[in-house]
Amino acid sequence: MTKNRPYSQLELDESEERLKVVKDSIDLYSLLDKYYESISEKNELYKNQSKELDDRITKLDFDGIWEFMSKYVLEDERDPVFIPDLKDWDEVKELLMKKRLTKSDYRTFSNITASLPRKVYDLGIEDYFDGDVSEKNILLPKKEYLNEVYDSVLGTDKWLIA
Repeated sequence: MTKNRPYSQLELDESEERLKVVKDSIDLYSLLDKYYESISEKNELYKNQSKELDDRITKLDFDGIWEFMSKYVLEDERDPVFIPDLKDWDEVKELLMKKRLTKSDYRTFSNITASLPRKVYDLGIEDYFDGDVSEKNILLPKKEYLNEVYDSVLGTDKWLIA
């Protein structure tokens, strides 16, 4: 049960946005058509996205699920980074360069993923990452920079500490 019943979170968010500019009831009523149109469009979009994700899950399309999640769910201002142990770096890069990843590959990645506090380009650190893998929109620190980006004692990436 949500605290904003009988309204959905979408309706509440749309209402709050519009109420910021409303000065009187005339303004309010003039915005209602656009409000309902927006709600309808977004509900249709979310329905289609749910179906798309469900289809990818049903087909066990792990690449497609990752692509979907990156595009629609992980929209914050952070970049995920794969930070393997130095001894595993070559093996991880080889896995990341594969055309199709397996369920087992994704399990491997889940244990070596960190999140930058902001986007790589906002931090000005794009040169720290392997170019071959970056072309696939994947961030893997260059082998020679691995110790500069990850604190193995604390078990975290150094940008989170800074």
